[in-house]
This record gives sequence, C-alpha cells and structure tokens, in this order.
Amino acid sequence: MAGTEEEPFPVERDARKKSGLIYNIFILAGGTFIAQVLSVLVAPILTRLFSPEAYGIFVLFFTLVALVGVIICMRYELTIVLPEKDEDAANLLGLSIIVVCFISLASIPVFFIGAPYITAWLNAPGLAHYIWLVPPALFISGMFTALSYWITRKKQFRLLSIATIGNSVGTNGLQVGAGFAGYITGGGLIVGSLVGGVVSAAILIGNTLQQDLDFFRHHISLSGMRAGFRRYMKFPLIDSWSALINTLSWRLPELLLAAFFSPVFLGYYALGFRILKMPMNLIGNSISQVFFPSASEAHHAGTLGILVEKIFRVLLKLSVFPLLVLTFVADDMFVVFFGETWRLAGVISQFLSVWIIFWFISSPISTIITVHEKLKFGFKLSTLNLVTRFISLTIGGILGSPLLAIGLFSISGMLLYAISCFIILHFVGIPYARTLRHILQATAIFIPAGAVFLLMKYLGISSLVITGTAIIAVLLYYGYIIRTDITISQLWKQLGIVERFTSR
Repeated sequence: MAGTEEEPFPVERDARKKSGLIYNIFILAGGTFIAQVLSVLVAPILTRLFSPEAYGIFVLFFTLVALVGVIICMRYELTIVLPEKDEDAANLLGLSIIVVCFISLASIPVFFIGAPYITAWLNAPGLAHYIWLVPPALFISGMFTALSYWITRKKQFRLLSIATIGNSVGTNGLQVGAGFAGYITGGGLIVGSLVGGVVSAAILIGNTLQQDLDFFRHHISLSGMRAGFRRYMKFPLIDSWSALINTLSWRLPELLLAAFFSPVFLGYYALGFRILKMPMNLIGNSISQVFFPSASEAHHAGTLGILVEKIFRVLLKLSVFPLLVLTFVADDMFVVFFGETWRLAGVISQFLSVWIIFWFISSPISTIITVHEKLKFGFKLSTLNLVTRFISLTIGGILGSPLLAIGLFSISGMLLYAISCFIILHFVGIPYARTLRHILQATAIFIPAGAVFLLMKYLGISSLVITGTAIIAVLLYYGYIIRTDITISQLWKQLGIVERFTSR
C-alpha cells in the first residue's frame, strides 16, 4: 500500500475500481457520517426531553457494559484478521463466539446478586431498575464485535457502514419515541440504545450466515479452535488485561464523577464528551478499522513506516483545527444547540478538546502495538494511563471541584497520549523531530482563527454569532485541505466526487 511522495496512496485508473486503504476508510466513514449526522440532529431534541440525571444513569449503565464488554471475546476477536488462511480465521471467529456466550451467561449472577452494592457505590440508586439488562447487552456487544472483525478481514466495509447506520436509526428513533411517550428516565435512553445494538448485530449475523455458513460448516472444528486458542494465548493472558485497564481508565471519569459528585454532573460530562467525540468518530473509527489489516500487510511488506507517517499527517490535519476551535467556543455552541441549561457541558468540552486531539491521533496508530505483538508495552501504557487518570480525578474529588478533576484528567491524558504517539512513530522509524514538526505545522494554521475567536470573546459577541463564525471557519478549513493536501485530495478523486462536479 506504500506509494511515493507524489502519490501517497494508489489511485485507481478506472473510476469504477474504488479500492485501497483510503477508499475503504471513507466507505466506513460514509456510514459513520450518516449515523453521526442523525445523532447530531436528534441531540437537541433529546437534551430537551431528558435531564442530566437521566443521561448520567444511561452512561453508568453502559460503563458497566463496556468494562466487561472489552474482554467479552477475551481479545480473540483481534486475532481474526491475523492468520493468512481464512480457515484459521474462521476457527478464531468460532472461538470468539463461544467465549462471548460463556462470559454473558457468567455475568448474570454477578449483576443480579451484586446490583445493590454496585448502585450504592456509584451513588446511583436509579440504576438498580435497569442493571439486569447488562448481560443481554454484553451478548449483543460481543456478537457484533466478533463478527465485525470477520467482516473487516473480508474487507466488506460497506456492510459495516450499513450496520452503523442501522444502530443509529434504531437507537435515536427509540430514544426520541420514548421521550415523547413520557419515558424520560435513564431507562428510555438505555432501551433505545439496546435496540440499536440489536439492529446492527442482526445485520452482521444475517449477512454472515447467508454468505459464509457453508464455509463455516466445513472448516470450523474443535481441533481448529483449540489450535487458535493455543497459538494466540498471549491475547487473553496479556492483551485482555491491557484492554481492561485501558477501558477502565476511559470509564474512570464516569465512575468517579458519579461517586464523588452525582449522576447529574456526570450527565453534563457525558453530553460534553459525547458531542466532542462525534466529529472525531466520523473518521477515527473508520481509520482504525481499515488501518489494522492494512498495517499488518505493510508490516510484512516492509513499508509500515511510510504508511504510519502518512496516516499520522492525515489525522493531524483532520483533527487539530476543528478541536482547537471547540477549545475556544464550545460553551457558546452548546448554548445555541442545547440550551442555556447545558452550558456547563460546553465548558467541560473546552477542557477536554486538546486531549481529544492526541487521543484521536494515537487510537489508530496504536494498532501497531498489536501488529508487532508488543503487548507488554501496550499493557504498561494502559496501566500508566489508568494510574494518572485515577490520581487526577481523585484530587479533584477530594477537593470537591469537578472542573478541577476534569482539568487534571485532560492534562494528564494529553501528555500521555502525546508521548505514546512519539514513541510509536519512533518505533516504526520516524524521528522525534519530524513528528514534532508535523504537529507544529498542523497547529500553526489555527493561529489566525484563534486570534479572531479571542477578540470575539473579549468584545462579548453573542453566542449565536460566535457559533456561526466557528462553523464557517471549519468548513473553509476543510475546503482548504481538500484542495491543498495531496493525500486528502487524492481521496476526493478516488471517491469520484471531483469527477462528478467537474463533469457538470
């Protein structure tokens, strides 16, 4: 997949043959874009139907799901894309599904018996009404996770896009319906999200059974699954702990903010964090999904360093400018879109914006750790992440200041993710100085816009005007990089968009 500096990614000569890393990224991003647009359109309705406390209960429920869900396949799902033979990969898929069923069943007594203790520790008695739904939520999540890696191996990214859209339609439709029907507690949000998960999992299950059932019957066996179990034993033994620690560190704010303060403040944090991640998920998840198998191929071909550096530059250009804009104006934007009640959620987004930049960049390239099977390094990184976040949030909690907790959490995360980016890029042969130069170049273009926003804030310009200016600035910026960045403009041509407009 490597190319020259003049042609970073191969462009197909025939416009109908749209394949390759960048095209696959945007096939996935297309589905994510539709899903995110729907979520953005629905969010102002939901914030006027559901209270911050309802959002807090909703987030706590899926925090519990996420903590177990990250190891629902014991990380065997990652191995599905690694073998050369589809027969071996199919056995790993079968192994992953068996593990999903076992862990889902084992979680039933845990959440039934432990419900009073869990809800008391989280300072969320309202969660007790819904905690029994955690085991089925785990099963749905596990099936989707395992099958999504099989479909990724087969490079059926369009199907993943359809599943993503189905999830968004099911989730948002049910949540809005529940709100208008008067079910405005956290349960309305939880059930809506579960229905969305069922829709997306059903899409993948139905397609996989239709296309691959005969193949599975002939090639999945107990001996094959045992062989895969032994071959990739380090994933459950090492990487599962790394993933669990990493997820715990991600969900730590939700657990500790609820425990130290209340589900109400957690609701503000949840909305701010969700809206902040939405635009980054548009491209970030798609890049991660496609980059993983492409990185494995590039590693075998000896071109991994070239691929990683080009992806790193694209990630910087896609994320730095819009997130720095949010650092300046997120409070005004939240007032305009969600109402004055949610201004605090916008302030929280301002605290988190710079940290999100480095998270967005490091998330796809961290798959290099898996490609090289440097799982101990990943474990150490995840452990350090957990420790620094715990210390930051605990300091804020002890001092009784939720914003201090969020601020310290953001600073520690920014530093750790930045350092990990430098280390991973250096690991594939990219010097520290060149990495820093790429970051500074991506940041410099924001300076004029930042000066304008500071002046507008100083002059007391209305939130509506500031928000409108920010949206225009981001649109102009993306138009600029599409025209001037060779990799992104190449993508634009590969999707056939330029040809459609120039042919008119």
